Amino acid sequence: MTLHFKVKLLALRLLSNHYRNNVDGQSPSEFFSQFKLLPTEMMDAAQQAFPYYRREQLEEIFLGLINLGREHLPFDQLYSFITEKQFRRSIESITSNVLMHFVPGNFVEKVLLNGCLAPTLIQHREYEPSHFGCAANGKNEKVAFTRTVRQKWDKSNDILSEAKSRLDPNVQIELPFVSCFTEIPVEAIEFHAEHYGAFGLAFKKSRLLDEERFQIIRPVAYLDACESSVIPLLIAAIEDNWDHPGKRIRLLRDLFLTKPHNKLGFYPENAFSTYYEREWRYVSHLSWFRFEPTDIEFITVPSQSLTSLGYNALKEGGSVNQAAWTDGHPYKGHEKWVGYKVLEVAEQLKLKVMPIPILK
Repeated sequence: MTLHFKVKLLALRLLSNHYRNNVDGQSPSEFFSQFKLLPTEMMDAAQQAFPYYRREQLEEIFLGLINLGREHLPFDQLYSFITEKQFRRSIESITSNVLMHFVPGNFVEKVLLNGCLAPTLIQHREYEPSHFGCAANGKNEKVAFTRTVRQKWDKSNDILSEAKSRLDPNVQIELPFVSCFTEIPVEAIEFHAEHYGAFGLAFKKSRLLDEERFQIIRPVAYLDACESSVIPLLIAAIEDNWDHPGKRIRLLRDLFLTKPHNKLGFYPENAFSTYYEREWRYVSHLSWFRFEPTDIEFITVPSQSLTSLGYNALKEGGSVNQAAWTDGHPYKGHEKWVGYKVLEVAEQLKLKVMPIPILK
């Protein structure tokens, strides 16, 4: 990475901050003309842009911004790059500003009205290398939880499964609660929705990163189940500390923020690899994932559950009312009935709705 490119990245970071906080109407050139020293807040911005660099490396980049950058960087173009949303569009081609959670259609109404997601059941075998067919000469093929821990884990999942059927968040178990999300860009979500269903809630990522409300939500780390030393170390530590609740919960949180694969899971031609899910997870021992309607950017419904009239109305930014069926209410239990009830709740909570076409 050349100094010039590093300077450009730092300039983007500083300009982005300036754009958000520019109450004085300063031009980019006026903004950068102030940089004669290395004020703490500017060094903090440099640290954010380059989190793994030492201070002396950051000072080199910062001085480059002052000396080289003033002469050669097109500040006005960089500023336009941010203010005209080109930067956001380029980022959103590989990620998303929402995290999506898909829900079975018959649960969406309850989930929206209750303001909580039922946790995912995490199985212990998902972390045992034997589940991934690791070769007999692999170093992890014999790593597994003991029978005692498996029984305690299964008991917690049995309790949680029964609570999920009632959507009862007041349950106590020995495992952390986990809710799963994807940051696949919305424009590329159809294949994912084909597997999980197209009834989904798109949460604002910036709201979910508020740790005072959501404790911890992070992207999962995809690991090689047969080669990684992380999984065996965590399994051994969880075994040793199961009867120490604080340590057990922290270790299980670390485990649940990983996702093992065998090597085939990373091959680009494997269209069914969960690696392509771009998964994030909420992990908490305190409560299920709770939310407010204002945390939701929009909800999604399968386009097949709408008439062509309703689909076109929503696609063109119309109201939920405009998406009502012209042939009256479909019969109860039919996909269109589920969609209709979801739209009614969306209207009640003033939520935007996006139809998603499912592959046929």
